[in-house]
Amino acid sequence: MILSKILLIEGACIHILLMQWSHTVAWVLSLGNIYVIILLIADYRAMSLNPILVSKQEIRIQYGIQMLSYIEIDNIESVSMIKFEKLTKKDLKTSITPLVIEPNVLIRLKSKITVIRLFGKRQMVDQVYLFLDKPHEFQVECHKLMDKQNNI
Repeated sequence: MILSKILLIEGACIHILLMQWSHTVAWVLSLGNIYVIILLIADYRAMSLNPILVSKQEIRIQYGIQMLSYIEIDNIESVSMIKFEKLTKKDLKTSITPLVIEPNVLIRLKSKITVIRLFGKRQMVDQVYLFLDKPHEFQVECHKLMDKQNNI
């Protein structure tokens, strides 16, 4: 939400500056800026209204409007808390990370799954990076479910 306020102030300043050069360019840029602000607000609302759900068979991950995926419990290799480091280009092709925020949880998968990204783009991944408010609780719950699956 802070980013949207910064964009609003920056957009107004750029609009005034560009109005001296071209009214059309100023208004097009301002409309684009408003679109980005609306997109950020929609992402924030989607994050608060659609939490990550853990059930006995799968984990439903809807991380705002940035990503949507279902991960079967028996497809999870490991769940760990991490300190995020920048990924290589090769890793970025097979991983999904949230935009803007540094993740604190890594889910490694046994086989690739399809993730629906922003604007409906599909990507096959074998690692999912997330930022969670309670990463330790998520990790413990996933390990319990993984142990139950292994015992069956």
